[in-house]
This record gives sequence, C-alpha cells and structure tokens, in this order.
Amino acid sequence: MNPAVTFDLFGLEASLGSYGLFMMLAAIIVFALSIYGIYKAGLPFRFSLLCLILMAVSLPVGARALNVAINFGYYMDNPHRILALDTIGFSLMGGLVLSGLVGVVLSRIMGLDQWRLGDSVAPGLGLGLAVMRMGCFMNGCCFGLESDVPWAVRFPFDSPAHRHYISLTSGNSSLFAMFRSPSVHPTQVYEIIGSLIAALVAYLMIRKGAKPGVPVASAAIVFTTARLINHFLRVHPSTNQVPFLFYPTVYLLIIVYLVFLLLRRIRSEN
Repeated sequence: MNPAVTFDLFGLEASLGSYGLFMMLAAIIVFALSIYGIYKAGLPFRFSLLCLILMAVSLPVGARALNVAINFGYYMDNPHRILALDTIGFSLMGGLVLSGLVGVVLSRIMGLDQWRLGDSVAPGLGLGLAVMRMGCFMNGCCFGLESDVPWAVRFPFDSPAHRHYISLTSGNSSLFAMFRSPSVHPTQVYEIIGSLIAALVAYLMIRKGAKPGVPVASAAIVFTTARLINHFLRVHPSTNQVPFLFYPTVYLLIIVYLVFLLLRRIRSEN
C-alpha cells in the first residue's frame, strides 16, 4: 500500500495521491486505445471523437449520481459533496451505464455504427479499469472482508481496512490486535483480473473478426460478472442506504440484458 507517490519535478519534490494518479493514467489509456480502435475500425473520426469525449464526460456524472442515490442521507447532510471535484464519492457502475447510454444515443444521432464504436472502446476500457483498481489497491480503499485464503492481504497500520476493523472490535480485542490489520480478500486485485480478462476477451474477438457488437457485449458480461462476485467479498461503505442485494440485483439484470443483446447480435445478419 502506498497512498501517495512522490517524485522529483525539476529538482522539486512533488507528491500525488496514488488513487488520483492511477485515475489519470486510466483515463489516458482508455482514451488513447479507444482512438486507436476507432481508427482501425474505419469509423468517421471527428464524430467518433466527439462521441468519445461526451461519453468520457458523462462517466463521472453517472458515477456521482448513483453514489448520491445510494448515500442520499450523507449527501443531504453534506450537499457541497454533490458537486465536489475530488476523486471521492463515485459509484463506478452508474458511470459506465450512463456513458454507454450516451454512446448509444449519440451514435444514432451522428449516424455511427454503435456496435463498432463499442467494440473500439472495449479493450481500452477494460485495461483502464484494471489500472484504476491498481490505484485503489495502493490507496487501500475498496478492501475486502476478513479471510484466511492463501492470497489474502494485510494492509498496514492506520490504513482504511485497519481503521474499519478496529472500529468493529474496539474494546473487544487485545492491544496487539489493535495495531495489526486483519488479513482480507484483495478485492481490488480480483477486479483487476476481471477487467483484464474482459479486455482480453474483447481484443481476441476483434482480432478473430467477430460480428460487431459481440466483443463489447462479451467483455461487458465478463466484467459485470466479476463485479457481482466481488460484491459478496468486499466491505461496503456504512453510508449506503440501499439493501445489500441492491447491487447484485442490478448486476443480474444487466447481465441478462447483455446476454440478450449478445445472442441477438450473433443471430443478426449484419
């Protein structure tokens, strides 16, 4: 865990939060690889670029909107957080859903092939999501439940995981235990793996000439399934005001819809 990255900038020492740094790297990767994919797919560049930019802008909007919806009480007590420009308070799935909807609508308005556009974005998006979760791992956020699996990780003293579990055991644990963070599921790593598999699936399908739409739908199914599994292995914010099964229900509905789209694309004539 390394919540801040320190580097030398023209002789001056500078520090940048790991989460913010990897968020920027993820955005650059997604944008660069998506532009390359658009070029390779032969899509109209100007319209595709405009669509890509608006999709990128809509992602944090959707992520913040969903976070407000599931943490409504917190935001009513802290309304200034709704429009905050930092990297805290986002629910990824809300951003991905809104960005996808914006892409579909704009593609139809601009006369773009929405399936080819989606396929062009899918590999880079999967890779970018993996890089973003690397930032989560270094920052220590989005940590998992206690576990004794061989690959469990132990975050350092005063990490988010340590503070969380100490708050649960305060007064009921030894002095030694208070200074020792428990072993937990590396849920950030699980999502990194799921994102990389999704990116690889999309890339290989594109290379093999799969029907337009099949790569992006397949990658989305892989990623959403990974999120569904991870939901049961991670610790969720105490401010959440939705039932525990809210997200699994949403994920299952998304997966069912994606499978429907995938089968429809496979059976289509074009």
